[in-house]
Amino acid sequence: MMVAGATLGMEASFRSLKFLAPVNAVITPLVLMGTFVILLNESLRGSVSPTPVKWLLGVVLFMNSLVLLIMLFSTFSSKVAALMPGSGDTLDNFQLGILEQIDNCDASKDITSLFIFSGDNQPRQIREKARLKIRSKPDWQDDLYNTLEGDDVDEAFLFLLSNEIDDRPKFAKGVYQGILSQARLIRERLRRSSHPSHVYEGQFIFEVERSLQVAEKFKDLGVDFKPAVKELRAALDEPIAYENPNNSCKRSWING
Repeated sequence: MMVAGATLGMEASFRSLKFLAPVNAVITPLVLMGTFVILLNESLRGSVSPTPVKWLLGVVLFMNSLVLLIMLFSTFSSKVAALMPGSGDTLDNFQLGILEQIDNCDASKDITSLFIFSGDNQPRQIREKARLKIRSKPDWQDDLYNTLEGDDVDEAFLFLLSNEIDDRPKFAKGVYQGILSQARLIRERLRRSSHPSHVYEGQFIFEVERSLQVAEKFKDLGVDFKPAVKELRAALDEPIAYENPNNSCKRSWING
């Protein structure tokens, strides 16, 4: 029973079942050991009535089954609560700080710093506030397009993967340039490495995955992304003074 509880990871359930702890920790092993002693000792078997032994075993079985059922119910209830509308809306202090940062951002001057908060990986309050602040700038799509050619291209890709824009054919061309920007940034980072510890397996896996995902999203708009993707692939092999272990980023690529 205790193993099952640990597997379920129901720490809250154990707190709510403190009154049953003696059953699991003390009474159950005592009753089981006493039963084994009686069963293994022929003289005790003849002198002890089986009725109280059966009664004790039944109580222990019932109480342990009750513990397990309550923990299973608690697990089910928590999962249902997590799926209900409005769940997961409580923010921690760090996330509240992000909301304040978004509020204090002057969208008329720069919205690039908000793109990273607009993805579906962010809590609802954060991404919705970031999207509203971004769209409050009349020419926000121009800023987004220009970001694809700069050093913040990864943040622009995050926005494009979770949000829609008006001129998709135009942005398909921007995505092509964005992948080239990503390749340039990878090469520059590899060139700046001055110690073997600066280069490691999976170093650019998220940048590569986002590049491929956004290319997939815009693939049917008349732009051939294969040359840009090949350049991104080649950037991972940038010659450096140390062994380059970035192999996990090369597992899935657009063929051609």
